Amino acid sequence: MSEAENLLWSIKSAGWQAPPRPRILDFGCGEGRRVYQLRDAGYDAYGFDLIDTVKLRKPLDSRLFSALVAQNDPSDTRISDETISLPYEDASFDLVFSETVIEHCYALGGMMRECARVLKPDGFSVHTYPSRNLVLEPHFLVPFGGRMQANWWLQLWAALGVRNAIQRGRGLSARETVAHNREYLDVGVCYRSDREIAAIAQRYFERVSFERRKYFAGDPPPSQIKRYWSALRSKDKLSRLAEVPRLQILVASRAAYGGQTL
Repeated sequence: MSEAENLLWSIKSAGWQAPPRPRILDFGCGEGRRVYQLRDAGYDAYGFDLIDTVKLRKPLDSRLFSALVAQNDPSDTRISDETISLPYEDASFDLVFSETVIEHCYALGGMMRECARVLKPDGFSVHTYPSRNLVLEPHFLVPFGGRMQANWWLQLWAALGVRNAIQRGRGLSARETVAHNREYLDVGVCYRSDREIAAIAQRYFERVSFERRKYFAGDPPPSQIKRYWSALRSKDKLSRLAEVPRLQILVASRAAYGGQTL
C-alpha cells in the first residue's frame, strides 16, 4: 500500500465515507509531496501552505497549489487568525486534512474557520499532530520540550549533548543549540492542550472528536513495540525514538443538513 493509500485508509477507518473521486485539500502541504502522491493515485488533490515552498514538477502544476505569501521565513509561523484565507469557494472539498501542522499554527482559529468553510456539509476534516506531552519533543528532541521550555531546561539538555539532525550537521555548540531551540520555540511552534484544540475546532464544526484508536487500526501495539526496539538499536536513537509515538488525531465534520453559519 502506498503512502497516500495508507493515509486515506486511516482516514476512512476514522469514519470518512469517501464519495467517488473526492476533492481533497492538504492544509500545510509544504513541498507538495502528499498532493502529488494523491494525484498519482487518481485523486483530485490540492495543496495550501502559509509559505510557498512547493517543488513543482512542471510550471502548469502551480494551479494545484496556493499560499498566503510567496517568500518569507518558513520557520516563523506567527500570524493572526484574520490573516488565514483559503482561495477556494465555500463547500468545495470532500476532505480537508493536515499532517503535523497544528503544533505550528498560531492562527489555529483561522485555520479551523477556513477548513470548515471550504468543507462540504457532509465532508470530513482530519488533523494529525504530536501531543505536547510527548517524552521527546519531535522537532528538537528535548525531553518534555512541548511543556518544559524554560532556558535552564534547554541548557541542561544541550549540555548533555542533545541535538537534532540539523544542529548536529551544523556542529552547533551547547550555547548555539540553546539559541536555536529558543528561537524555534518562540516563533515556530505553538503547543496547546488537546482540550484547547478541540474547543477551537468546536467553534466552527458541529462534530469534533479524537480518533487515535480508529485511525491506527491497522497498526497494532506489537508493531509499535517493534519500532521502539528498532529505534533503541539504531545509531540515531533520539531521532528514531521521537518518530515512534502515535500522533493525536483530531476529526471534525459539519452537519450534512446544515448547521451553524460560518
